[in-house]
Order: sequence, then C-alpha cells, then structure tokens
Amino acid sequence: MGTAEALTLGIVQGLTEFLPVSSSGHLVVAQALLGFREPVLLFDIMVHLATLGSLAVVFRADLAWLWRSARPAQRGGRAADLPPTQRAEGRRFVWLLIIGTLPTGVIGLLFHRPVERLFTQPAVVGAMLVVTGVVLWATKRAPIGRRRITAMGWVDALIIGAAQGCALIPGISRTGTTIAVALFLGLERDLAARYGLLLGVPAIAGAVVVGAFKGGAATTGLGATLTAMGVAFVMGYVALRILLKTVVAGRLAAFAPYCWVVGLVILATAAVV
Repeated sequence: MGTAEALTLGIVQGLTEFLPVSSSGHLVVAQALLGFREPVLLFDIMVHLATLGSLAVVFRADLAWLWRSARPAQRGGRAADLPPTQRAEGRRFVWLLIIGTLPTGVIGLLFHRPVERLFTQPAVVGAMLVVTGVVLWATKRAPIGRRRITAMGWVDALIIGAAQGCALIPGISRTGTTIAVALFLGLERDLAARYGLLLGVPAIAGAVVVGAFKGGAATTGLGATLTAMGVAFVMGYVALRILLKTVVAGRLAAFAPYCWVVGLVILATAAVV
C-alpha cells in the first residue's frame, strides 16, 4: 500500500467512524476500489487507534468525570472534590456503559466468523447502508427526549448495546444506530449522543485488540501509516463535532439520503459485476 492509498483510507476512516454512515462499510468499499482482496489488518488497527484518540480528546472532560466518579471517595483526595450528586451520576453512567457493552461482546463472540465473511461482500454493505438510512430517517419521528441519566435504566443500556452489536455488520452505522435507538427510548439528545459515542470506546478498543491478536503483515510503510493516522485523527475530531451539533439540533435524519444513494450505487454496481 502506497502513501496515496493510505491517505485515502485514513480520510475515509476518520470521517466515517463517527458520522452515521458506517466506517466499516466505507472501508470495505474503499479497499475494494483500491484493489485489496483482504482487509489490511495492521493498517486498520492503527487508524482505529487514531480515531479512538480523537474521541478521547473530544470527550476528555466526560472521561475524566467518569474516572473520578468510579474511584473510591478519599478524604482530601481528588475524588472527594466531586459533589455527591455528580459522583452518583458518574457511577451510574459507568455501570450503564458496562451493561451496554455486554450485548456487543456476546454478539461478537457468537457471530464473529459469519460477520467476517460479510466484509468481502460489497452487496451486503450496500443493502445495510440502505437499512441505516431508514433508521436515521425514522428519527424524524422520535419524540423530543426528556429522560436524563437518572431515568436511564439497565434495560435501556441493553437495548442500545444490542443495537451496537448489530452494527458489527458492515454497512450498519454503529453511531447512527446507537444514537437513533437512544432517541427512540426518549433520552435527551445530548445524553443520547454522549452515551452512544462513549459506548464506542470499549467497542473500538475491543476491535483493536482482536485485530492485534490476529496479526497482519506490515504492508504499509511507517511514514504512510503515520500520515494516515494523523489524517484519521483530525477527520475524526471534525466528524465528532459535526455529529454532536447535528444530534442536538435534531437533524440526524439529514444523513439518510447519503446512505441511500451510496447503498443503491453499491448494489447496482455489485449486480452488474
């Protein structure tokens, strides 16, 4: 893989990891267009790490709050300076993230082999992008959420986590699906976005770990990989800012037409080929 190809894939990964258009689906299509028969595992791991870094930067305040909330309160310590209400909400958020991660882990363990085979089938990506568009468009009907973190329960976390598990299928957007389901459950828009995106931290980290255990040849030069990582980080940061503003404004459905057009083009191309 040359620098141009690595740069292209870095841009695709950075923009689509958090925008509700399925990064896995776009990477499958991009790698197919660039002539790669199999996923470039080592490269995929590195660009995923870059986008995980952008997520950590954007949500650094939330992550610090969750970390301090999870720590035992200590007299005179840093954990003790959180008001009891904030600490309680933070611990609740942490437990809900843990519960929401469970369905994704179970689905990944049980169905990882069938799902892996789908990454070589662009037609599946096209069909699932159409489905993603339908889910996003349906958010136009979602009620204006009023439920805050204190009203969110373990059942909500399991439902949203199951939605994230379905996004293991290439073409199903993880961020779009989780946030959409959170909106359907009546969560506040800001909470739906924060929970859906932070739920992605263990999911992305898990994908990195799984990919690392699988291994992969260093088919990309160090310079090209680092360049792609830098681009993926910047694009991921930009995509996150765009997504957060879009969700809070109640305009998540605006991404649906894009998913439909791209999905139908992929399906048409696959039918001809």
